[in-house]
Amino acid sequence: HYNISEPAEKYPQTFSKESVFGRFPYLLPCLVVSIFAAIVLISCIWPPETIHKHKITEKDIRIVKALPSQQAHWDMPRKKSLLQNWPWMSTMLSYCLFGLHETAYSEILSIWAVSDSKYGGLSFSSGDIGQVLSVSGMASLCF
Repeated sequence: HYNISEPAEKYPQTFSKESVFGRFPYLLPCLVVSIFAAIVLISCIWPPETIHKHKITEKDIRIVKALPSQQAHWDMPRKKSLLQNWPWMSTMLSYCLFGLHETAYSEILSIWAVSDSKYGGLSFSSGDIGQVLSVSGMASLCF
């Protein structure tokens, strides 16, 4: 298994203890993730826009211009409060609940797993926790 945290300790032939990676043992994984995120952000420029723009014909323009100005505003529906839109509210509440659950899982699992077994933890190493979270992340990605 590959673990790039603490590279000066795990790969002393490549990274010296006096290097920046020796002083900051978690800089390398942060750099790798940041570079990956930057590549994804930049690559988001090229996918086509998904908003459909419909061509307005001259006939449509003539119909709208022929309407009295009061009638054009008269047919517009009144806006309801988002708090009264139950499909939207149920979606947001479930999203908030699952977001809270995912955040708690990813934060608290690491603390529990690294804790000593005499305190009820699992006594995992940082590499073991990384493997658990990577498998969990891959499962979430596939799901």
